[in-house]
Amino acid sequence: MELLLDASAINIEERQYILQVYKSIIYKDSASVTLIVDNGSDIHTPFSDLGKVAQAPRPSLLDKLKADGGFGDFVSKAIKKAPGARWVTSHPLHIYSNTANQLFLVTNLEFLHHPSAFDKKVYNKKNFSAAVQNADLVITPSEHYKAILINDFKLPEAKIQVEKLQPSAFAKPLSWEDKQQVKDKYAVGKDYFVSIISGEKHEFVNLLKAFTIFKKWQQSSMQLIIIHGENAHQDFSKLDTYKHKSDVHLLQLSEEEKLQVLASAYACMHAVTYESLPFAVINAIFCETPIITSDLPPIKELAGDAALYTSATNVEDISRNMINIYKDETLRKKQVEKMRELAK
Repeated sequence: MELLLDASAINIEERQYILQVYKSIIYKDSASVTLIVDNGSDIHTPFSDLGKVAQAPRPSLLDKLKADGGFGDFVSKAIKKAPGARWVTSHPLHIYSNTANQLFLVTNLEFLHHPSAFDKKVYNKKNFSAAVQNADLVITPSEHYKAILINDFKLPEAKIQVEKLQPSAFAKPLSWEDKQQVKDKYAVGKDYFVSIISGEKHEFVNLLKAFTIFKKWQQSSMQLIIIHGENAHQDFSKLDTYKHKSDVHLLQLSEEEKLQVLASAYACMHAVTYESLPFAVINAIFCETPIITSDLPPIKELAGDAALYTSATNVEDISRNMINIYKDETLRKKQVEKMRELAK
């Protein structure tokens, strides 16, 4: 079978899961692979390592009048050249009514509850309804999303496949010696909380507020490491006037470095208002790092009672959990034991 994989306009937050699913499909189908890219996208490793690349030509004036810039016509031509090929995409506008054997990755349904955080021209119920109905198979990361697809989009259960998140290859516990080296490198040799921020508007400020309360009550040398990507959408200038500025470390790291920092942390904080792909949570579990995270269905489905739950907007609640995990070593050890059970 020929697999045609959509490698255009992949959201950076969803990239790891899409790559995971693409690799799984390739392995199961033992298929040859062509990555389809629109004219405005670049393709980088590790996607470029999956197979050959076919890039759509520059759109004509007529193509520019179409919603997808003529990308669908290019996909249709590619499928005709490979009869029986399967088209796989995570983009709701890239599932077509006249194309057979389509697989749709539903990686995010949070636009149903947080529409202002998404491009409404793409992420709306009308587009998703059409996409899931026209697809031959829908893959999604959680039973929670599967239930939404059945109840809200009236999709038959037989048409849905749940592909659970897999941890990073670098997510593993470290020895005491390795942890100390990480602390020496990134946290002046001291214990620290870590947060891998997702880019929500108030996430950074709420972390600082919670850390302030923690410091007020504990008077400890505990540090705070905040790991962020290029598209963090945070006002990091707030740190310039922050009382505990010297104890806070902003880092941009490689995947391997990020997981080493996570595995060496006293605890991880992941307090977000919505979440579709909680990689920070599953990676913390496999690193055996206790996690304080949001009480959201996709996260609870993944972590169960191996996490401490909080409200993303309640800084007092976040700080209370930080204080509890710091003061109660028995609680911390129990959380680690529960993580070990989940990771088996």
